Amino acid sequence: MRRASLLVAAALGVLPAGCGEDEREADPPPPRRGLIVPQQSIDTLVLGMSGDEARRLYGRPDEVKRLAESEAGTPIHDWLYRDKGMTAELRQTGAAKFELKGLFTTSAAQRTEDGAGVGSSEEEVTRAVDDLDCGPGDPGERWCTLDGDVIGTPQTIFVMRTGKVVEVRVLETFP
Repeated sequence: MRRASLLVAAALGVLPAGCGEDEREADPPPPRRGLIVPQQSIDTLVLGMSGDEARRLYGRPDEVKRLAESEAGTPIHDWLYRDKGMTAELRQTGAAKFELKGLFTTSAAQRTEDGAGVGSSEEEVTRAVDDLDCGPGDPGERWCTLDGDVIGTPQTIFVMRTGKVVEVRVLETFP
């Protein structure tokens, strides 16, 4: 009788949670200390977070670089946290409102759930992160990139020099 109920439910498209072969992928893990979540966060900092939220979590930056303007004409502030090996890039999104639009780490302490990060080889990174596209990046670098084909969407880049990751970037793409 249970099998007949499941067949009717499947035909109507109302399978109970956990049934059927087309189960949804699990949500990405929440941000936490030391974790890189591709397309989303590095450590506890998350794309889209306000500058105030970032400051509450990370404290006052060691240095603030005020870059003139982005390609889109908006001011950029890079907050450098030397002891954490992190840079948080904030872009102006409204009148005096800044949001995290880029996260950059050179710290080997921050890793994906499967252990990829600074110091990993290309083989280790491609084994740990699905759908990476690896190829030449800036001169002397090789980049393994996840998404970012559409302006305004998240992108993750594992930057490599001499066969090892030297920086991980999680950022929103801009024109």
